[in-house]
Amino acid sequence: MHQNSRSIEATGDRFAWISRKAYFLIGLYLRDVFTTKVRPVKMDLKNHIEQIVEKILKPERDLYAVELKVIQDDRIRLVLDSDQRLTLSECIRIHKQLELQIQHFDGALNYSIEVTSVGIGSPLTLKRQYYKRIGRQLTVLTHENETVKGKLTRVDEQAMELLWKTREKKEIGKGKKTVVHRQWVEYDQIIKAKEVV
Repeated sequence: MHQNSRSIEATGDRFAWISRKAYFLIGLYLRDVFTTKVRPVKMDLKNHIEQIVEKILKPERDLYAVELKVIQDDRIRLVLDSDQRLTLSECIRIHKQLELQIQHFDGALNYSIEVTSVGIGSPLTLKRQYYKRIGRQLTVLTHENETVKGKLTRVDEQAMELLWKTREKKEIGKGKKTVVHRQWVEYDQIIKAKEVV
């Protein structure tokens, strides 16, 4: 009888030890799971930066963001454009504001920040960019694999118009004549458009 009691006690102690070990392992697992969930997600960084940029540019009348990239979580590149002429001093001013806002958000400035303007030859990605470029030369590639080159003459919310001239043979007589071509291109048909010098 005593031997059976000792056997039962030993079994109970072993079960208790296994239970404690199981609970310990489960606790470690849950700790890792919840630690992972509350740890800031890398994708949230870009969302925070986008909100900061939006806040900075909201009071600006002419400036707007064309592209924002967060590279490897420590490099930030903001490309700006303007309805008027974008100056270097404006880029520097926005850079300083962005630097201060990020430092306030993160507590330490551990990012490489670049604020630059859209250069000539850069793709036009927003409708707003076309208005300032009326009168300039563009090259446009459409979804129909057609390349159109000409002067930007008119712009509205759905499309823009290009004008170009060619020298063509006269129907009657010798020589050539100048023919003016106009073509409207809808924005949703554009694969790539850029300003050319």
